[in-house]
Amino acid sequence: MYKIGDYIKEKRISKGMTQAELAKGLTTQAQISKIESNETIPLSTLLISLAQRLEMSLDIFLNNSTIDSVERYKINFDVFTELLDSKNYTQLDLLLNTVNVEEVDGKSYRYICWLKEVADYQIRNKDIRKNINILLEDSIKNNDIEMNINLLNTLAIYNRENNLYEDSLLNFTEIMEYISYDLIDTNFVLKIQVNHQNLLRDLKKYQELYESSVDSINQSFVNDTMNYLPEFIYNKYYSLKCLSGNEIQYNEELTFAIYLAKRTKKFKMIHLLNNLIRSNTEKR
Repeated sequence: MYKIGDYIKEKRISKGMTQAELAKGLTTQAQISKIESNETIPLSTLLISLAQRLEMSLDIFLNNSTIDSVERYKINFDVFTELLDSKNYTQLDLLLNTVNVEEVDGKSYRYICWLKEVADYQIRNKDIRKNINILLEDSIKNNDIEMNINLLNTLAIYNRENNLYEDSLLNFTEIMEYISYDLIDTNFVLKIQVNHQNLLRDLKKYQELYESSVDSINQSFVNDTMNYLPEFIYNKYYSLKCLSGNEIQYNEELTFAIYLAKRTKKFKMIHLLNNLIRSNTEKR
């Protein structure tokens, strides 16, 4: 059974390229060797670059019927999720255009259609509410809880960014009915909470924002995940500043948040944290 590494190796050899030539400017020869031996799966950005250099269609990785369906879908989801989490919507859109949605199962169909709507909104500023609601109806019928949450979260973000705050609040209320730390991946829950707190900040619900951010900080430490700590710590001190009217001074928690933001290259968050501390006044 062919895997991603097999296709890359076969194409490289057919083009008369060495591993070093394929790797040049993209990665290391050692990494190419691991990929071709199927010891590792290339990250989405590297996979796209390798396909372009080898003049291969991404379709061979995503839709080839000789690849086991369970394995293929796992690989697909990992690649797409990486692009989505990094907000690399252009490459996500490129990858989505290689997928024939008629050849995937129901769960995968909803996943791909959802991502296409996300890309359409982020790249082309399309009004996606009608299509997202259609997908949501189908997802609810199939009891696809994680997809229900994804779709509602997308609606909540769309509504918030288009100043439809009451609709966004309703979306988050529906999301909370599904969420459980025991049933849903913790990082997924925390990601939703970041989006919810963004809305609370926009609505100037500072007490609720403070309570939510403190809870999220605690959950992050309990579950040993630092992915969204800079956002939660920022929201905690932003709400405190707005509630008290007092300036915020550097402390160990804020220093740690800035360190994490720098480590993960969250440049906007670094700016927000520094600006929060340096600004002299904050309108309530």
